[in-house]
Amino acid sequence: MGKKYLGIDVEDRFLKIVVMKDRRVLNTYLEIMPDNMVIGGRIAAFHALADYLREVVRKNKIRVKDTAVVLPSETYYIRRVHLPKMTAAQLQINLPYEFHDYLQEDTDQYVFDYSVLSVDEKEMELLIAALSKQQVEEYKEMCKRAGLRLCKLVPDVLTIQEIVLPPEDPVARKKRLAEEEKSRNGEKKEESRNAAREKKQRARDRKKNGLSVEELAQRAAAEAKAKGLQTGSSIEAADMGTNAGNLTAGAAGQIPGGGTFPGAVSGGNTASGGSGAGTELQTGQKKDYAVLGMEYSRVRLHFFSGGAYEITRNLGTTEKQICELIAQEKGVDVHIAQLMCDRNQDGVLELEDVADLMQALATEVMRVMNFYNYNNPRNTIDTIYYYGRESNPLLLDRIQSVTELPVRPLTELIPDADEGQQENLLMMLQGYGAVLE
Repeated sequence: MGKKYLGIDVEDRFLKIVVMKDRRVLNTYLEIMPDNMVIGGRIAAFHALADYLREVVRKNKIRVKDTAVVLPSETYYIRRVHLPKMTAAQLQINLPYEFHDYLQEDTDQYVFDYSVLSVDEKEMELLIAALSKQQVEEYKEMCKRAGLRLCKLVPDVLTIQEIVLPPEDPVARKKRLAEEEKSRNGEKKEESRNAAREKKQRARDRKKNGLSVEELAQRAAAEAKAKGLQTGSSIEAADMGTNAGNLTAGAAGQIPGGGTFPGAVSGGNTASGGSGAGTELQTGQKKDYAVLGMEYSRVRLHFFSGGAYEITRNLGTTEKQICELIAQEKGVDVHIAQLMCDRNQDGVLELEDVADLMQALATEVMRVMNFYNYNNPRNTIDTIYYYGRESNPLLLDRIQSVTELPVRPLTELIPDADEGQQENLLMMLQGYGAVLE
């Protein structure tokens, strides 16, 4: 990485900024968000947020410009799919069809991208994503207005995936990239040789027969058209048949080792690419993870199987509901209730109704875990990791009790994390993972 980056994560209650260099956290900043800038995970006022972000950067004397921004799950689509083996070019054509039942607008309004998880002789497993071009432009404009330079947009689940996956050994990564480059160069040379052979064959056909089969078909079509006859294009039909065969059979060539994910959407280029490094499954990595994300207005349980993101379940009980209940019980403003909840002031978290809400949350976690275990009986999940904030020990104890699994902070999976920064970093993990991705 070499230079400094900002990782920015925006949620309903907090603006979180982490400053990093070479996988090390240099500083973290946590600011309370003004009301109504973010609603239900989505940014409702990009210009207002840009102005607020610019003021936060100025106030904290942050000199770093290059920025990675976390995309909330409400703004993108992501799927883990199995497809017939195909080339990168064929995959770029085929990707939009995989989101046909999900997108609300025409596919040309979206950026599509992918990451290769595994490939065999007949099939490939991919993590694919779609993000609207309008969203890309809004985030680019927000960063520009705030005086920052947007380098990448990273789906929030991939920021966590970057943490649960062990970092690739630098030597192994260099060797892998060299092999991928060698493979791509070999494919280009083979394509050039095939093109040269076809050109020579056409020349031989022309010398022998006067015109090639393709040229005769084109002449026949032109003559028929001149006579007013209604014909289809034989060349176009043949080409379409060839392409369709390649897309379904996937036999035309081997896809490169990885694609660029939406996390690599550049601040200067919104086009989707298929040639970047991407997120790749580590050889032999089979560990499964359950990660509990606890934010103010959202509590989610993410599952990662075989070393890659699989699915997210949203839970119904949130900290926001707990704060609203405390505000009602104590007759105070909800913002005061938030502070009381943070500090467990006057033992508000031990109130009967609040305790019932925490028990409901723990029960929801148990039910989701049971459902996942039922559908994935061979999973290797042995711990529930959490991030977002240092939760009340009573809540963690309840979750641990009902699930019969240890509940540990996700920062434990960061081997080089500064012990003094662990508590702050626990809230900054998505920004941290965005820089790494």
